[in-house]
Amino acid sequence: MIKTLIAILCGICTAYSLWAVECKRPWIFFDLGETLIATYIDDNDKTNDYKNMKYLDGAFEYLQELEKLNYPIGLIVDVPEKWGTEPEYKADYADIMSAKIRRTMDFVEGKIPADGSSWSKNPGDLAMDWHFFGNFVKVKKYKNKQQFRGKILLPRTKEERKSDGSTVLFERAKDMAMVRKCKVLYMGEVAEQMELAKKAGVIPFRVGHDWPTSFFLPVEKIQEYIDTHKEDN
Repeated sequence: MIKTLIAILCGICTAYSLWAVECKRPWIFFDLGETLIATYIDDNDKTNDYKNMKYLDGAFEYLQELEKLNYPIGLIVDVPEKWGTEPEYKADYADIMSAKIRRTMDFVEGKIPADGSSWSKNPGDLAMDWHFFGNFVKVKKYKNKQQFRGKILLPRTKEERKSDGSTVLFERAKDMAMVRKCKVLYMGEVAEQMELAKKAGVIPFRVGHDWPTSFFLPVEKIQEYIDTHKEDN
């Protein structure tokens, strides 16, 4: 009787363990500039001046569709090493990465006059919505300082930047998803970064290039695309 009970309990534990690591959906990480948002004034001046930034056509709706279908969504973005180390950020956030993330958000939204950046206030242009990627919570053990909970990956140092040839951020994304045994898809616009993602074991998709009829990978084709390319990693 006792052996039977132990066997049943072990079976339940095994079933729970398998459920706990089951991958429901592949994880999707995006670059930001020229992938989700436009960082230039107009189509004739793509100088990355970060004024009047706005969503690229269809980007917000694409994120909404992914969220509706329960895809885990994240960002992999290069930022200056010093961001988040400023006293006003260090004072309010529980850790340096949370401070870096808030500093990045403030840059995109044009909240720091010295940056010279701005988000579009034109009628019809949506405000930047960060909730797709996570949110800040006050943490009691850090004296109610704010900590980011989500999937925004930024370099800790210059050497970790994608633009400097590092695979570190892609490796972190893969490690996060592996907890659920999930594959990772990275969507960005820079060809060289596609190779970095692939080297790290992340499946790359170059927006505006890798699908003949749409800028983004059609949602209904995501799993098929991953299944087709997973052996390349």
